[in-house]
Amino acid sequence: QRLETPDADNLAILLVDGDNLKTYNEIGGYAAGDKMLCDLAETLLSQLRPGDFLARWRSGDEFLALLRGCDLASALAVADRLRRAVNQTSQEWLYPISVSIGVAAGRVHGDTPAQRLAAAELALIEAKQSGKNRVTEAARV
Repeated sequence: QRLETPDADNLAILLVDGDNLKTYNEIGGYAAGDKMLCDLAETLLSQLRPGDFLARWRSGDEFLALLRGCDLASALAVADRLRRAVNQTSQEWLYPISVSIGVAAGRVHGDTPAQRLAAAELALIEAKQSGKNRVTEAARV
C-alpha cells in the first residue's frame, strides 16, 4: 500500500547541473571554484519561493530543488527562470557559466518522489547531451 500525501500531485523536482564548471578550477584555482558554487547557490535561491528547498546534490556542481505545490507548467517556468538568472548573473563572475536542468513534476513523472527524482535525473542527462544550457522535462510514465 502506498502512502498518500496531500500535495503528492504537486511536488516538482528540479536537478540543476553546472555546465563545464571545471574551467573555474583550471582558471582561478579551487578557491575560485568554491566561490562560484556559493554564488551559484545564491543565484538559484534568489529565484525560488521562500518555502522551496535547495541543496547541493551528490558531489560536485549539482543542486536539487524541491518545489511543493508546483504543477508541471510552473516547474518548467521556474527552471527556465533559474537558467536565465544564472546566464545573466554569471556575466559578472570570473567566468560566465550556464546550467542544465531536468524537471519532473506530478504523477505524470512517477507516483513517488523517488520515481520523480529518477525521472529528473534522466531529463538532466538528456539536457546535457542535447547541448547544455537548457531545461528538459522528464519523460512521462
